[in-house]
Amino acid sequence: MKPRELDTEIAVIGGGVIGSTTAYYLAKAGHDVTLVECRDIATGPTNANSGVISLLTKSPGDPLRLAKKSRDAFPALIADLDCDVDHNLIGMTVLAETEPYWEPLRETSLAQQASGADIVLLDNRQLRELEPALAPHVYGGVYAQGDSYVNPMLFTFAVARA
Repeated sequence: MKPRELDTEIAVIGGGVIGSTTAYYLAKAGHDVTLVECRDIATGPTNANSGVISLLTKSPGDPLRLAKKSRDAFPALIADLDCDVDHNLIGMTVLAETEPYWEPLRETSLAQQASGADIVLLDNRQLRELEPALAPHVYGGVYAQGDSYVNPMLFTFAVARA
């Protein structure tokens, strides 16, 4: 089969969340963009995406800095889409049940804070104030208030349409 030629300035390959969002921002910047997908929108890895938008799982430095920029831009993007993508600002927490699990979590979290993450380290008492049903033995945790969830399928279809 001979490849089809596209009459476009930019072709974005892949209709998942990353490809669709890339095509959206390029088109918004005034470029002539064609989104190319071999199957259907959001049928690849996006279909298995959890939809969690979180800084807690990012390594300090550039990965965290870029994730923060993306997370902070999300509300404006959703407003531009003007449709329900099931976005919920719920905050995320990572727990350490015992002190040996707490130390590496604490060290990573302090490095994340130094890289600009708006996360808070919490002891057992503070965690139980945040979540009274939490098991009493949990040693400590880290909370990111700005973290959220979005339905990856609804979001990807909305941004691809836009």
